[in-house]
Amino acid sequence: LIYNPKSSVEVKIKNNQIDVTVNVKFESKINEMDKKINLINKDVHNKIKQEINKEMESYIKKLINYSKENNVDSLGIGNQIYKNYFKEYNKYKNKNLYEEANIKIKIDNKMYRHGNINKGAA
Repeated sequence: LIYNPKSSVEVKIKNNQIDVTVNVKFESKINEMDKKINLINKDVHNKIKQEINKEMESYIKKLINYSKENNVDSLGIGNQIYKNYFKEYNKYKNKNLYEEANIKIKIDNKMYRHGNINKGAA
């Protein structure tokens, strides 16, 4: 279960290079599992958290690829350039920003273990 999602997009231009950081912050918790997994074990907990983060990053990459292929500014990069780099905006306004930009994704997932946790068969 994922809740309290928050995201932001940071755009920086330096030496004509557009650097974009997509920050995604959310909380997750495991409500129920149909497998016997030892959730008390920190390594198991971290592995599940990594899998959730990988899946979230995959969804964001799909959005970025869609934006690149269809020349759609779904992350608002153009708006960020307009607001923060107005003098340079005309240079970028008719370009596919997703092909021009170096895009990084940062995931911050606070994962909690709620409910009953049994040791399982681990």
